[in-house]
Amino acid sequence: MFPSNILKRTNFSNIVVENPECDIYIEKELKEAGLEISSGYQNWYQFKRPRYFKYNNEYHDASDPWLYQSLSEVPYHIVGKYNQFIFERAWYYYVVNGNVPLEVAKELYSNPIGRIDIRVGGDCSCPPPNYTVYTYHIDSQEGLNLFVSTIKKYNLSGHESDFHDKRKIRQNNEVK
Repeated sequence: MFPSNILKRTNFSNIVVENPECDIYIEKELKEAGLEISSGYQNWYQFKRPRYFKYNNEYHDASDPWLYQSLSEVPYHIVGKYNQFIFERAWYYYVVNGNVPLEVAKELYSNPIGRIDIRVGGDCSCPPPNYTVYTYHIDSQEGLNLFVSTIKKYNLSGHESDFHDKRKIRQNNEVK
């Protein structure tokens, strides 16, 4: 199998360069998927700068909340959230952290979009899930929309307790 980024029909723009407008793209993508937009994420750091500093020939107040930035290669200030799932933008994909039970992971993989655009553990060879999944890399808006609609369908929290609550998955499958 080829790496998923070679097989792309559509994919997210590569926004790895220091792009001051990256939050605009990210917010649009997250909103289209139906996610809550969150700022002040715990993995951010504050730039170590004096009270006022000059950037792009302009003076800025160092207490400005926009000085908080991700530790990622993309200089974003916002992330997507659903319960305890966190959606962080990377080069041309999203990194999603949150527990997905094996039954739900298999359902995602059974969808043609999920098979290629929603990568278990970020593996570019796109293997099927054979264990409960904590991390995904999602390569397209269609994949992001599918992932979000699926975790919402099962009302997954992203927490470890989802592994043990088989009733949530069974009840939802009976509704189909």
